Amino acid sequence: MTQEVLLTAANKIHTFNGSARLSTWLYRIAVNKCLELLRKQDSHAVAWAALVTTIQSTGEPAPAPYDRDWIVLLQAALDQLDAESHEIVVLRYFEGLSYDGIANAMGFCKATIYKKMQRAEEQLIRLLSHLRWRLK
Repeated sequence: MTQEVLLTAANKIHTFNGSARLSTWLYRIAVNKCLELLRKQDSHAVAWAALVTTIQSTGEPAPAPYDRDWIVLLQAALDQLDAESHEIVVLRYFEGLSYDGIANAMGFCKATIYKKMQRAEEQLIRLLSHLRWRLK
């Protein structure tokens, strides 16, 4: 965090106008970086919940979206996806991109991304079933 604050300060030093003390300006950058981190952590919790809800909607039984064991299983399954499927899931659920946004980012048409997302979700469900069986 300290490095991020100092890098931001170095990159934004031209915006420091001297109306406040330098320490106050640095403090504000630090507070903003901390708030940014908290927002990201919150959005990741929401992303996990959305992904769990999607999987539950397929009929696959799942515990509460914030259940730590479930999140560990889901992370393990996500890590086993091929790189392209992993990227699509992350862009959709964790970065909050629309299907159009993912299509633009990855250079595919929207219909292709939609189909690839369906396959990725199906693969996640299969992986989760397998992981659960191995844990029993």
